[in-house]
Amino acid sequence: MSSIIKSDNGVSSGVTGIVQIADSSGQLAFQTTNSAGTAVTALTINNSQIVTFANQLTAASMPTGSVIQVVQGVSTTGTVSTTSATYTSTGFTTTITPLLSTSKILILFTGGFSTFGSAPNNGSISIRSSINGGSYSSVTGNTNDIQLQASNSTATVGMQWSWSYLYSPSTTNSVAITPYFNSTASGNTQFYINYNGSSGTTMQITLMEIR
Repeated sequence: MSSIIKSDNGVSSGVTGIVQIADSSGQLAFQTTNSAGTAVTALTINNSQIVTFANQLTAASMPTGSVIQVVQGVSTTGTVSTTSATYTSTGFTTTITPLLSTSKILILFTGGFSTFGSAPNNGSISIRSSINGGSYSSVTGNTNDIQLQASNSTATVGMQWSWSYLYSPSTTNSVAITPYFNSTASGNTQFYINYNGSSGTTMQITLMEIR
Protein backbone atom coordinates (compact mmCIF):
# COMPACT_ATOMS: atom_id res chain seq x y z
CA MET A 1 0.00 0.00 0.00
CA SER A 2 1.28 3.49 -0.73
CA SER A 3 0.09 7.06 -0.39
CA ILE A 4 1.44 10.35 -1.68
CA ILE A 5 2.10 13.19 0.72
CA LYS A 6 1.64 16.14 -1.62
CA SER A 7 4.71 18.32 -1.90
CA ASP A 8 5.37 19.59 -5.39
CA ASN A 9 9.00 18.99 -6.32
CA GLY A 10 8.73 20.35 -9.83
CA VAL A 11 8.84 16.94 -11.50
CA SER A 12 6.38 16.62 -14.37
CA SER A 13 6.41 12.82 -14.52
CA GLY A 14 3.02 12.56 -12.83
CA VAL A 15 4.53 11.16 -9.60
CA THR A 16 5.16 14.20 -7.44
CA GLY A 17 5.67 14.73 -3.75
CA ILE A 18 6.89 12.27 -1.14
CA VAL A 19 5.75 8.67 -1.55
CA GLN A 20 5.15 6.79 1.70
CA ILE A 21 5.30 3.00 1.33
CA ALA A 22 4.69 0.39 4.02
CA ASP A 23 5.22 -3.22 2.93
CA SER A 24 4.34 -6.50 4.59
CA SER A 25 7.64 -6.56 6.51
CA GLY A 26 6.55 -3.57 8.53
CA GLN A 27 9.22 -1.35 6.96
CA LEU A 28 8.27 2.23 6.19
CA ALA A 29 10.01 3.94 3.29
CA PHE A 30 9.89 7.58 2.29
CA GLN A 31 10.70 8.20 -1.35
CA THR A 32 11.17 11.22 -3.53
CA THR A 33 11.37 11.40 -7.31
CA ASN A 34 14.50 12.50 -9.10
CA SER A 35 14.67 14.66 -12.21
CA ALA A 36 14.03 11.61 -14.39
CA GLY A 37 10.84 10.80 -12.52
CA THR A 38 12.34 7.72 -10.85
CA ALA A 39 11.42 6.96 -7.25
CA VAL A 40 14.40 7.30 -4.89
CA THR A 41 14.27 6.20 -1.26
CA ALA A 42 15.20 9.06 1.08
CA LEU A 43 14.87 7.17 4.36
CA THR A 44 13.55 3.92 5.78
CA ILE A 45 12.23 2.94 9.20
CA ASN A 46 12.29 -0.79 9.95
CA ASN A 47 10.03 -2.68 12.34
CA SER A 48 12.57 -2.09 15.15
CA GLN A 49 12.15 1.69 14.63
CA ILE A 50 15.71 2.05 13.30
CA VAL A 51 15.95 4.94 10.85
CA THR A 52 18.34 4.80 7.88
CA PHE A 53 18.96 7.90 5.76
CA ALA A 54 20.05 7.76 2.15
CA ASN A 55 22.59 10.53 2.77
CA GLN A 56 24.17 9.96 6.18
CA LEU A 57 25.30 12.88 8.29
CA THR A 58 29.02 13.41 7.66
CA ALA A 59 31.61 14.93 9.96
CA ALA A 60 32.05 17.88 7.58
CA SER A 61 28.32 18.69 7.68
CA MET A 62 28.08 18.70 11.48
CA PRO A 63 27.69 22.08 13.22
CA THR A 64 30.73 23.81 14.66
CA GLY A 65 31.33 22.59 18.19
CA SER A 66 30.00 19.09 17.54
CA VAL A 67 31.82 16.08 18.99
CA ILE A 68 32.84 13.87 16.06
CA GLN A 69 34.53 11.04 17.95
CA VAL A 70 35.84 10.14 21.41
CA VAL A 71 38.82 7.93 22.28
CA GLN A 72 39.79 6.99 25.85
CA GLY A 73 42.94 5.33 27.10
CA VAL A 74 43.47 3.90 30.58
CA SER A 75 47.02 3.28 31.81
CA THR A 76 48.07 -0.32 32.37
CA THR A 77 51.76 0.47 32.96
CA GLY A 78 51.50 0.68 36.77
CA THR A 79 53.64 3.08 38.78
CA VAL A 80 56.61 4.64 36.98
CA SER A 81 59.26 6.86 38.54
CA THR A 82 62.30 8.96 37.74
CA THR A 83 65.06 10.94 39.49
CA SER A 84 66.22 12.62 36.28
CA ALA A 85 65.73 16.27 35.35
CA THR A 86 65.48 15.17 31.71
CA TYR A 87 61.93 14.57 30.53
CA THR A 88 61.18 10.92 29.86
CA SER A 89 58.10 9.16 28.53
CA THR A 90 55.68 7.54 30.98
CA GLY A 91 55.05 4.84 28.36
CA PHE A 92 51.33 5.64 28.33
CA THR A 93 49.90 6.71 24.96
CA THR A 94 46.40 7.36 23.63
CA THR A 95 45.91 7.84 19.89
CA ILE A 96 43.20 9.48 17.81
CA THR A 97 42.95 9.97 14.04
CA PRO A 98 40.99 13.15 13.24
CA LEU A 99 38.44 12.99 10.42
CA LEU A 100 38.96 16.68 9.60
CA SER A 101 42.19 18.66 9.47
CA THR A 102 40.34 21.69 10.89
CA SER A 103 39.19 19.81 14.00
CA LYS A 104 40.43 20.53 17.49
CA ILE A 105 41.25 17.78 19.97
CA LEU A 106 40.05 18.27 23.54
CA ILE A 107 42.55 16.49 25.80
CA LEU A 108 41.28 15.43 29.24
CA PHE A 109 44.00 13.99 31.45
CA THR A 110 43.61 12.66 35.01
CA GLY A 111 45.84 10.69 37.35
CA GLY A 112 47.98 10.83 40.47
CA PHE A 113 51.60 11.54 41.30
CA SER A 114 53.88 11.88 44.30
CA THR A 115 57.43 12.88 45.25
CA PHE A 116 59.85 11.82 47.97
CA GLY A 117 63.35 13.08 48.69
CA SER A 118 65.42 16.03 49.80
CA ALA A 119 63.66 19.39 49.72
CA PRO A 120 62.67 20.91 47.42
CA ASN A 121 61.12 17.70 46.07
CA ASN A 122 59.43 18.79 42.87
CA GLY A 123 58.26 17.04 39.73
CA SER A 124 56.71 18.12 36.44
CA ILE A 125 54.62 16.66 33.62
CA SER A 126 54.67 17.72 29.98
CA ILE A 127 51.85 16.59 27.65
CA ARG A 128 53.30 15.82 24.23
CA SER A 129 52.03 14.67 20.86
CA SER A 130 53.41 12.70 17.93
CA ILE A 131 51.76 13.20 14.54
CA ASN A 132 51.87 10.27 12.13
CA GLY A 133 54.68 8.58 14.07
CA GLY A 134 56.91 11.66 14.20
CA SER A 135 58.89 13.02 17.14
CA TYR A 136 57.10 14.15 20.28
CA SER A 137 56.64 17.83 21.10
CA SER A 138 54.63 19.80 23.65
CA VAL A 139 50.96 20.33 22.76
CA THR A 140 50.88 23.65 24.64
CA GLY A 141 54.33 24.98 23.81
CA ASN A 142 55.11 25.14 27.53
CA THR A 143 57.99 23.33 29.23
CA ASN A 144 55.79 22.22 32.15
CA ASP A 145 52.05 21.61 31.99
CA ILE A 146 51.54 20.14 35.48
CA GLN A 147 53.87 20.64 38.43
CA LEU A 148 54.03 19.32 42.00
CA GLN A 149 56.10 21.38 44.43
CA ALA A 150 56.73 20.36 48.04
CA SER A 151 59.20 21.44 50.74
CA ASN A 152 58.85 18.44 53.06
CA SER A 153 61.99 16.33 52.79
CA THR A 154 60.93 13.52 55.11
CA ALA A 155 57.55 12.42 53.79
CA THR A 156 55.97 11.33 50.55
CA VAL A 157 53.81 14.11 49.13
CA GLY A 158 51.10 13.04 46.69
CA MET A 159 48.05 14.38 44.92
CA GLN A 160 45.48 13.68 42.24
CA TRP A 161 45.28 15.96 39.23
CA SER A 162 42.94 16.82 36.38
CA TRP A 163 44.15 18.67 33.30
CA SER A 164 42.53 19.75 30.02
CA TYR A 165 43.63 21.49 26.84
CA LEU A 166 42.09 22.23 23.42
CA TYR A 167 44.73 21.18 20.90
CA SER A 168 44.84 22.00 17.17
CA PRO A 169 46.98 19.37 15.39
CA SER A 170 45.81 20.46 11.88
CA THR A 171 46.02 16.96 10.42
CA THR A 172 44.03 13.87 9.50
CA ASN A 173 47.00 11.63 10.36
CA SER A 174 47.18 9.76 13.64
CA VAL A 175 47.82 11.90 16.73
CA ALA A 176 49.42 10.12 19.70
CA ILE A 177 49.26 11.84 23.10
CA THR A 178 51.79 10.85 25.77
CA PRO A 179 52.67 12.43 29.14
CA TYR A 180 56.39 12.96 29.79
CA PHE A 181 57.72 13.63 33.30
CA ASN A 182 60.85 14.64 35.18
CA SER A 183 62.20 15.35 38.64
CA THR A 184 63.08 19.04 38.90
CA ALA A 185 65.47 18.36 41.79
CA SER A 186 67.64 15.90 39.87
CA GLY A 187 69.24 13.15 41.95
CA ASN A 188 67.43 14.14 45.15
CA THR A 189 63.77 13.45 44.40
CA GLN A 190 61.97 10.29 43.33
CA PHE A 191 58.99 11.40 41.24
CA TYR A 192 56.20 8.85 40.80
CA ILE A 193 53.40 8.70 38.23
CA ASN A 194 50.33 6.54 38.88
CA TYR A 195 50.92 6.82 42.61
CA ASN A 196 49.39 9.40 44.95
CA GLY A 197 51.59 8.78 47.98
CA SER A 198 49.58 6.00 49.59
CA SER A 199 48.21 3.83 46.81
CA GLY A 200 48.35 3.21 43.10
CA THR A 201 46.15 5.27 40.81
CA THR A 202 45.06 5.06 37.19
CA MET A 203 46.00 7.55 34.49
CA GLN A 204 43.30 8.26 31.94
CA ILE A 205 43.50 10.26 28.74
CA THR A 206 40.29 11.09 26.90
CA LEU A 207 40.57 12.62 23.43
CA MET A 208 37.54 14.30 21.86
CA GLU A 209 37.55 15.49 18.24
CA ILE A 210 35.63 18.76 18.09
CA ARG A 211 34.28 20.09 14.77
